[in-house]
Amino acid sequence: MFDVTQTLVETTVRKTIKDIKDSPKRSVRNLVDMGLHFSNGRFQTQLLGAAQTMLQNEQSPYYDLIKDVVCHTDEENLIRFGMNVGYNSCTVGARRIREIEEEERFNIPWSVALRIDKSTYYANQKNYFSLIAQGEAIGIYTWIIFADGDITSILHLAETFKNSAFIFLCSPHDIMCANFKSEGLQKIKRCDNTMISIKYEKGVDEACSLLRDNKRLYSIFYPYNKINAQDAENENISENIIEEIIARRPAFT
Repeated sequence: MFDVTQTLVETTVRKTIKDIKDSPKRSVRNLVDMGLHFSNGRFQTQLLGAAQTMLQNEQSPYYDLIKDVVCHTDEENLIRFGMNVGYNSCTVGARRIREIEEEERFNIPWSVALRIDKSTYYANQKNYFSLIAQGEAIGIYTWIIFADGDITSILHLAETFKNSAFIFLCSPHDIMCANFKSEGLQKIKRCDNTMISIKYEKGVDEACSLLRDNKRLYSIFYPYNKINAQDAENENISENIIEEIIARRPAFT
């Protein structure tokens, strides 16, 4: 069914992305103000309200971040991933979730995390397809995939379910492996509804550079456990880690 609102939102986003390259501060503020004016959900209002407050600071580092992401990421990758998260998941999907929760009296998550091993993906492919199809039917359009190994074959999920957003968490080694560099990189260029999140460890520089050179949307994640939890909570160490991550220019951390 044709969605007029979705078309209007996407048209506005496309125009804003073009304008950001010339005037990032004004363009971003206008987009947030417009979103806040038309938002009617509690989550949307809180999120956009926080963004509006942060952007009142003319020296906010978010302006540099936004301009960098827009200038170094494929436009279709930004738009499709952003629309699938912001509109399909947090707007239309969230509305559907609230309706079902009200009727059925049980909670539904807005996103689902899966751990998928490339060696068993094809054997379980039908189950993954069924799970995501059922998820979309009840309003879930954001999928976080913890990938064990090269993600080239697993990208088939993103190719199939184009209305969902997929975040693939993987190691730098998985991004720099020969198969991904030869086949996976070309495949992910056809999957604009994806973002790769790279584990912060040895090799992260090379992995980020590869994705940035190919204008793909990427982020960095820093896992912590009982061994390094105290380091993560140490203010000075945390600041150093954040500064090092920022130097890799990810869209998110």
